[in-house]
Amino acid sequence: MSYYPRWLKLTLVLIAASLLAGLYTHYRLQCRKALYDIQTSLEEIYIYKMETVKQWRAVRLDKASIDLMSQYNSPLLERWIQTPPAAEEIDALKLALETTKLQYQYNDVIFLDPLGKPYFRLNTRAVDLLKVSRLALADAIRKKEAVLTDIYKDPGTGMIQVDQVIPFFSRGDDFIGAVIYQYKGDQFLESYLPQAPPSPGKSVETYLVRPDGGSILYLSSLRYKKDATLNLNIPFDRIETLAVKAVKSQGGLIRGKDYRNMDVIAVVGPVKDTQWFLISQIDEHEVFASPRRISLFMLAAFLSLLALAFIMLVLLKFHKKDEILPVETAVESTKKIDYETILDGITEGCQIIDFEWRFIYANAAAARQWGCKKHELQKLTIRDLFPASEKRELFAAFQNCMDGRKPQYIESRLNKPDGTMVWHAFSLQPAPQGIFMLSKDITERKRVEAEKQQFVTAAEESGESVIFFDANGHIQYVNPAFEKITGFKKEEVIGVLPPKTIHGSQDDKFYGEFWDTIMNGKPWQGLYINQKKDGTFYREKSSIRPICDQSGNLSSFVAVNRDLTKYRELQAEKDKLQEQLFQVQKMESIGRLAGGVAHDFNNMLNVIQGHAELSLQGIDAEHPLYNPLLQIRKTAERSAELTNQLLAFARKQTVTPKVINLNDTINGLLQMLRRLIGERFLLAWIPGYNVWQVKMDPTQIHQILTNLTINAKDAMDNTGRITIETANLTIDEAYCEKNTSCDPGDYVMLAVSDEGCGMNKETQANIFEPFFTTKGLGKGTGLGLSTVYGIVKQNKGFVDVYSEPNNGTTFKIYIPRHHGESEKPEERASTEEIQALTTASSKKTILLVEDESEVMDITRMMLERLGHRVLPADTPGLALSIAEKHGAEIDLLIVDVVMPEMTGLELSDQLLLLHPGLKVLYMSGYTADIIAHHGVLDKDVHLVQKPITFRSLILKIDEVLGQS
Repeated sequence: MSYYPRWLKLTLVLIAASLLAGLYTHYRLQCRKALYDIQTSLEEIYIYKMETVKQWRAVRLDKASIDLMSQYNSPLLERWIQTPPAAEEIDALKLALETTKLQYQYNDVIFLDPLGKPYFRLNTRAVDLLKVSRLALADAIRKKEAVLTDIYKDPGTGMIQVDQVIPFFSRGDDFIGAVIYQYKGDQFLESYLPQAPPSPGKSVETYLVRPDGGSILYLSSLRYKKDATLNLNIPFDRIETLAVKAVKSQGGLIRGKDYRNMDVIAVVGPVKDTQWFLISQIDEHEVFASPRRISLFMLAAFLSLLALAFIMLVLLKFHKKDEILPVETAVESTKKIDYETILDGITEGCQIIDFEWRFIYANAAAARQWGCKKHELQKLTIRDLFPASEKRELFAAFQNCMDGRKPQYIESRLNKPDGTMVWHAFSLQPAPQGIFMLSKDITERKRVEAEKQQFVTAAEESGESVIFFDANGHIQYVNPAFEKITGFKKEEVIGVLPPKTIHGSQDDKFYGEFWDTIMNGKPWQGLYINQKKDGTFYREKSSIRPICDQSGNLSSFVAVNRDLTKYRELQAEKDKLQEQLFQVQKMESIGRLAGGVAHDFNNMLNVIQGHAELSLQGIDAEHPLYNPLLQIRKTAERSAELTNQLLAFARKQTVTPKVINLNDTINGLLQMLRRLIGERFLLAWIPGYNVWQVKMDPTQIHQILTNLTINAKDAMDNTGRITIETANLTIDEAYCEKNTSCDPGDYVMLAVSDEGCGMNKETQANIFEPFFTTKGLGKGTGLGLSTVYGIVKQNKGFVDVYSEPNNGTTFKIYIPRHHGESEKPEERASTEEIQALTTASSKKTILLVEDESEVMDITRMMLERLGHRVLPADTPGLALSIAEKHGAEIDLLIVDVVMPEMTGLELSDQLLLLHPGLKVLYMSGYTADIIAHHGVLDKDVHLVQKPITFRSLILKIDEVLGQS
């Protein structure tokens, strides 16, 4: 190295030492930054999980305690201790506890007497209280408040549990008993505790510990050690362990060994009101991995530069002096170069402009740019080439370079001599002759930039994610919609290469084909699962297109992505509403069909039953045909009951609505319902408090409960519980948007629940259809639930069904609240009064109008048998003609509701105009809407229901004619 000067050696040594010191300082700063960042992240996780633990404890100590105390107060416990509860009370208690079991996630409930001994528990396993529960009971009695035990393991079941002990005291502050809530501790440790914000590293772990004698006991599961909960202990003398440091009040950020004896960094602290300590840790080698990797890379680069410099010095040393070209020779050789030939070979325009603004030189590229030849261009001036240039910014740039002798750069839009508009970039340098100018055509670049700007403007307003990638797949641009959908900011993703695996549901083959397609310059469209910044997965539809330059080479990509989450939610909601609409339309169509069938069937039954009654009156009981005719009449009566069920489903049966209290009505039916279901089944009645009044026929409540309880009994095996309950409920518009069968307002809810086999979704879709049944042959008509549906709809209510296979069924019926005043009970005539009216009634002249000939004949025969004079008419027109001829003689009009030409109500209106005092009795197989307003008959309208019997006909005629 003696060949080199001493100052050069010293300079190289100082530079090398400075760089090494800088590398070391950079490494230390990076380590400090990494430590600060991980402390911030661990503190966020620690605070989040600490709040989770506190919230879990607070909910159990506050809300669950208050709820228990509101249901099982001190007087009830005191009475239970003095007098053992009845079986029905035990069942009701178990039902209530099972109802709240899922809400508060407890495993068992134990009731203790004043001596602290269990006398009732939800689960049948009978064992003595553990020591931890007895200690908590003593603490609760001393504090007179609910307490939580520590986390412990039940030796009998091996379950991890936490007990909540709630003491109860008499008015004299004497301890009278307690309730113990046993929660599943592993559910808290495995479900609540692991939840956390996005993790800053793969090795991040959070767990609970507490002191246990002379050691530390781990309370929760550990990532790297199975079955560690309440099984792993570490002695106090291992002072380097994080758990030991935490218990010894070394809170905040600490470093030490974990249970694996690995170096870790953690944030620790105690859990208030417990012996627990919370530890959030990360492996130390993961924290400092990035600074080490960066520093090693920089050191390798420095050593490479140092080696390169050394090689260059060695080569310089051995370079021969006689091989150096003299400066004079080089200068002489450059003089021989033809500079004009060189300038003509470049693509940019080269021009020299003198102080008179004339072109004194131009190369071939400049001539092509301006559309003329070189010698022609040299005859022109700036003003000739660019007319009116003095008024433009371009001439100002020329002026500054010419007069101020300062370099200038400007991009300007120009019109060529042939009228073409172009963009040029001008680079101006002062020269001895004036100005040396380089000009370049940038028209294509400006066009691309303008198109890109238009695209960016459209992308900024788009509601879909738009992403630009370079040819290597790195992100160059994202629009605001991308930030809104994914949660990532532009600064976080620009220059980043998206991961090749986004979600586990897409395999390597999917991503291999995806990347091969787009990197080969082909468009790609498809669906995949993406992930947002907060870790949420969502389905996305993507369309990716390649962008090529003028040479056809791939230069970039553009991706347009649509988040399908909202679209799928809206589509699902639309499908649900469409399905509900179809169901409503189907039930309405079936109802209309059922009403029409019942009407025609009633007409036929009227003929059968009428002839049977007439025949029975003409023979005595000893006649051989008496019993067959009696059987025909009974069968017709049973068939009429079946028809009434069809009419109930069609919402067209005659009803007498009253303002009733559901609780009072159901109380009167309980004894009958218990006899109906038998002694093997338990009927539980849970009346709602102060339920609102409703207006409907009480017999319809009887029909609803009879059908539902029989179905509930059939759905269970040989035993089970049927629960009937009522409650007030207000339905809002949000609920009605999802359930199109109801309207907003106040309702009284009637629910019937069973513990039977339940139903799947397919069965539930058909249960209200007439004659649909899941029972065996001969065990059901399939009209029970359709009758319930028709009654509820007739009273402007709606039905909800909740059922799953093997989990029972609940029918919830919602009846609108009645806001009017209560009605007084009707005063009905006694049997003696009815008999007196029948006996005293005189023979009358009756105008009978019926379009069905068979019904006309049997009705006329019955009226004549009763001694009345009958004027028959099979059309409304004939009835009007008869009324004109015998108007004063007619005492009563009996008319069918539905007929050709006009309805019975329209005919009666016309006859009443001719004879105002005429009495009218309607008859029908169903109550038509023209006389039954929404299923409720007007009080001054009289109707006899088909099929008509002698008794009903006598009573109705006497009722109409006897009315003043």
